[in-house]
Amino acid sequence: MIETWAQITRRQEAERLAILDVLASAGLTQSEAATILDMKRTALNNVISRSGMNWPYSKQGMKSRPSNEVRQIAEAAINKWRENGL
Repeated sequence: MIETWAQITRRQEAERLAILDVLASAGLTQSEAATILDMKRTALNNVISRSGMNWPYSKQGMKSRPSNEVRQIAEAAINKWRENGL
């Protein structure tokens, strides 16, 4: 069966939120996730707020992790999520 446009839109939204949940669960900050996703932190924060998602990690005042370390954490978390069947 072919998905309708509305079904595609709902599936894509669910996948985006699932990826955000994966990144939050991996311990990334919103700033790190926004960088990985190539979006502004304020835009990411708006998505999080609208969805009612809780992003538990805030590292204000702490030294930033190197971008390659953040990317490795994100890739490992997303690959694990994909292996579990999206």
